[in-house]
Amino acid sequence: MAFALLWLALNVVQLPTLKIQTLTFVYLMYSAQATIYISRVPGRFWSLGPSRFVAATTLGNVLIASVLGAARMLMTAVPVALLALTLGVVVAAAVVLDQIKISVFDKTGLLGEVGRSAVVR
Repeated sequence: MAFALLWLALNVVQLPTLKIQTLTFVYLMYSAQATIYISRVPGRFWSLGPSRFVAATTLGNVLIASVLGAARMLMTAVPVALLALTLGVVVAAAVVLDQIKISVFDKTGLLGEVGRSAVVR
């Protein structure tokens, strides 16, 4: 997905290099948080709510990355609409990847019998 973001930023939106660097940083922060949620449970990532600490840390990371990316703090500013679109794409990709994870677990038996009962549909 990072390569698709780079291609779109270069060829469709035609952002300058410094803005592409900012957008890439923000994308990496968003996708890292999504990866944590996808990989922490064998079922749907929303089937088990995060602890308060994990939720607060996620919110803090997303807010800090977004503010840095939009407010021209330590990097070139990117429009808020582009940041919101990036976040939306990451969330949508997380839902798709979560389904792929569940399908792989089901088809391979990777989690065994105990894991199969933990996968919530």
